[in-house]
Amino acid sequence: MAVLTVRMVLQKTKLEDLESVKNLNVWGSSLEDVSVIKKMPNVVVLSLSVNKINTLADFANCKNLVELYLRKNEIAKLEEVYMLRKLPKLKILWLCDNPCATHYLYRPFVIRTLPQLEKLDNVDITAEERAECNLIPSSELEAAAQGAAPA
Repeated sequence: MAVLTVRMVLQKTKLEDLESVKNLNVWGSSLEDVSVIKKMPNVVVLSLSVNKINTLADFANCKNLVELYLRKNEIAKLEEVYMLRKLPKLKILWLCDNPCATHYLYRPFVIRTLPQLEKLDNVDITAEERAECNLIPSSELEAAAQGAAPA
């Protein structure tokens, strides 16, 4: 299993400690374990597309995170998005090309779960789209989170 290590992060960023990391790009590295991210409280931008990440739990405490790029990973369940609810500064999220993004309620679910988002998968979230998402019954979205009725 490929693991993102403290050493890798510090080499990539040329910084001396994890607390100083604001921007990290570890694209296309076949990473499965990125738990070291939990030790980066000041990270603002994370680019981890084209890896093998299967959970969003490691990002849950990145309170300063504004942009999270996770295209082409292995996030299978929509319910993983719940892990990002306590990230008030998160404005841009890319989850396309993950298994969870194939669900027909993917976009409405993410938009309702993360109301602070401004852009999802490189598409601006408009007021009209937000209003349409709000018309979908919560019970349907909850069922989607649990894996019911994939596209």
